[in-house]
Amino acid sequence: ASGMAHEVNNPLGGMHNAIATLRKHGDDVSARERALDLVERGLEGIRNVVRATLVVYKDEPEANCLTPADLDDLNYLIQHEVSRRKLEVSWNNRLTSTLQVKRSSLRQALLNLLLNACAASPVKGSVRFEAWREGDLLKVSITDEGPGLPKPFASMLENPVEAKLPQTSAGLGIWTSLRLISNEGGRFDVSYPPTGGTQIVVTVAVKDEGVFDEAA
Repeated sequence: ASGMAHEVNNPLGGMHNAIATLRKHGDDVSARERALDLVERGLEGIRNVVRATLVVYKDEPEANCLTPADLDDLNYLIQHEVSRRKLEVSWNNRLTSTLQVKRSSLRQALLNLLLNACAASPVKGSVRFEAWREGDLLKVSITDEGPGLPKPFASMLENPVEAKLPQTSAGLGIWTSLRLISNEGGRFDVSYPPTGGTQIVVTVAVKDEGVFDEAA
């Protein structure tokens, strides 16, 4: 909820500023056009966030099917954070077909990790996202240029049995992602590239349709 509020509040703030500009300089054609352009972009951003959020949280019968577009929707949810921090995002989704993966859990977990990556990376830094299928596994890599994920949080991801709920907001997103992925039998691999930052690779099994039929 905090992440969603953040993604909506960013464009709202810009739109309020644009309205103030219109009230003060509405007779100036160039100022008016700039303000209206900002309002229009803000509304488009909120619309994209709402659309993507509905897909993430809607309880649909086909929730066990993940499409390539389901992952690409996450890019919309982080765009205002990306713009605010002037980040460069490298988005490489190599999936080409629908996979039998628990969609809602995976997307919520990845959204948390992406928002963390944006927050960790310095202003004008970069965040890299890559998703691909490797046999009967789905792998998603998220890399930032931050100071490095603190070791206690990295240990939390790689040792889910011993992980405890953080007593403060720090690490809550990591813990939530851990619970979501662990409940689906997935795992995390954390590494620290020589160039700096943190790379987190999420791995989950791609199930056969028959598995879901039997479960039903």
